[in-house]
Amino acid sequence: MLSIRQFSKSYYQRTVLQIEELVFAPGAHWIQGENGSGKSTLFKAIGSLIPFQGFISFQQFDNRKHRVPFQRALGFAEAEPLYPAMLTGLDLISFTRQIKKASTASTFELVESLGMFDYLHQPISTFSSGMLKKLSLAIAFVGEPDLLVLDEPYITLDADARGVLNNILSTYLQQGATLLFSSHQAIEGIEIAAISHYKIHQQRLIRT
Repeated sequence: MLSIRQFSKSYYQRTVLQIEELVFAPGAHWIQGENGSGKSTLFKAIGSLIPFQGFISFQQFDNRKHRVPFQRALGFAEAEPLYPAMLTGLDLISFTRQIKKASTASTFELVESLGMFDYLHQPISTFSSGMLKKLSLAIAFVGEPDLLVLDEPYITLDADARGVLNNILSTYLQQGATLLFSSHQAIEGIEIAAISHYKIHQQRLIRT
C-alpha cells in the first residue's frame, strides 16, 4: 500500500501541489489532471527525484528514511526520460539490474519482450523517442517491483509495444502490484483493455 500524507511541493515559494492524504491499495490507479496540476511533480516526488515536504511510504518503507529498500520496491518511468547520451541502453539496464539485485535471465527476457535487442548496444544519443520510452519502461520493470509509477507510459509507443506493455502490466496486477499511471488520453483510447478488468481507480489532481 502506498501512502502519501501532509504532502506539499513548492517552487520559488509558490505551492504547486498539496495533498493532505492519499492511500493507494494494490491495483491500477489512473492519475488525471490538466497540464500543471502536479501529476509529474507527484510522480517525481514518489521516485525521490525532487525534494518535498510531508511523507511518502510504501509498505513499511519511507522513501527518504528507507531510501534503498523503497527504491528496490519501486519501478519508475518518466514521461520524457533524459539519460546521458554517451551511455548505451545496456549500460543503464545492467546498472539497474545490479542495484535491484535482479537476475540476468529475467532482465533479458524483459528486454526481448520489448524488442530492444537490435539497438541495446547503441549510444542513447541515437535513440528515437519510442526507443527511449521502451528503455525507460524496461528500467522500471527490472527487479519485478511491487510499486510501479509510470508517467505517460503509452506516449510514443507503437501499437505492438502498447500491447506488450499491457501484457506486462496485467502480469504485475495479477501478482498484487500497485500501479500508478498518468495519461492525457481518454482511457478508451490507450488500448488498456488488457488491464481494465482489474478496475482502474481514477484520482484527479486539481491545480493549486
